[in-house]
Amino acid sequence: MPIGFSIEDKKTLDNLSRSIENVDDKIENLNEQLNLNVSNKISDQNKTFKNHLSEIDDIKSEINSMEKKHY
Repeated sequence: MPIGFSIEDKKTLDNLSRSIENVDDKIENLNEQLNLNVSNKISDQNKTFKNHLSEIDDIKSEINSMEKKHY
């Protein structure tokens, strides 16, 4: 221990170090949750988009069928 530091100073520094490690772990966990949530949201949006495209294709087919019957 450097000269001028007491046992209490060392305990305080150890506590601060543990607190910083805990905060770092919490930030990492939150980041992982956020990434998972964003990934899930993107996946949901892709499914919705594909469903809309499918509905549009169905409507186009229906219009084509109606046009053929009309002629």
